Amino acid sequence: MRLICCAAKKQGMSNAVRVSHTAPVTFDRVASEYERTRPLPDKIGESVARYIVSLLNKREWMLDAGCGTGRFTRPLARRHDRVVGADVSREMIARLREEHAPFREPLLVRADLRDLPFPDAQFSIVLTVHVLHLIAEWQTAFAEMWRVLEGDGCLLLGYEDRSVSAVRDFYLTEGRQRGLLPAAPGTRDTQGVLIPFAQEKFGVTQIEEVSLPAWRWKTTTPVSQLLTDLDARLYSSQWGIAGDAHEQLMERTRQNVRNIFGAGYETAHETITTRFVLVVLRKPDPDPATG
Repeated sequence: MRLICCAAKKQGMSNAVRVSHTAPVTFDRVASEYERTRPLPDKIGESVARYIVSLLNKREWMLDAGCGTGRFTRPLARRHDRVVGADVSREMIARLREEHAPFREPLLVRADLRDLPFPDAQFSIVLTVHVLHLIAEWQTAFAEMWRVLEGDGCLLLGYEDRSVSAVRDFYLTEGRQRGLLPAAPGTRDTQGVLIPFAQEKFGVTQIEEVSLPAWRWKTTTPVSQLLTDLDARLYSSQWGIAGDAHEQLMERTRQNVRNIFGAGYETAHETITTRFVLVVLRKPDPDPATG
């Protein structure tokens, strides 16, 4: 494994995006704002990392596929020596390099998840969080993550289940209902799409949903900041909307905020309750007698 991973590092770093499919969605433009607008308290990240590392032994490798700025890569690397992060965004990886400097360094590879630069069966765990909805060919990305996962290993599908925001969710819902916002290129439906796909395509039978009490938190943010972030189009779902349609949605969102928070909405705060969920898919061992 050690020699293969060294080869993968060389191959991956020099081979950023080899696929010729639809251009991948990258977060280069919002790398500096990404974690502020997708807050994950340190204690939550540490607790999730503690659980994931408990599934590994010391010599096993894991991949954070679509690692971004390292919300999970960093706490994982603090607990385990063999963590690899892969992401298509050059700026997100650069941000991660800056953020993890005081800690043990994970191996970082710029790569498209539809064409991972690793041999088969290299990782005991593959983690992916909020990525597959950004990839039109999500089935290809899923198959690639499955390919690099060893038999009896675990693919972890992570997502954040949160309460409705009167600001952000109103904008997005209104935009979709009016046909102003394009649909996500991939899928975020874990229960209705991803799990059935894994069952039918790869014969997955061992499936577990994990969401510990420690993986729940509340975030309070000024309404004015939420409106500013929406207006700046910091969310990928906004990047395909026309300028005039965006202005229409912002005006309707501001009106909705006034209705809910009153005339002093600019000094109001919104509190969102979130829980982190991991769906654990165990890959069937092709030869259990040799495990």
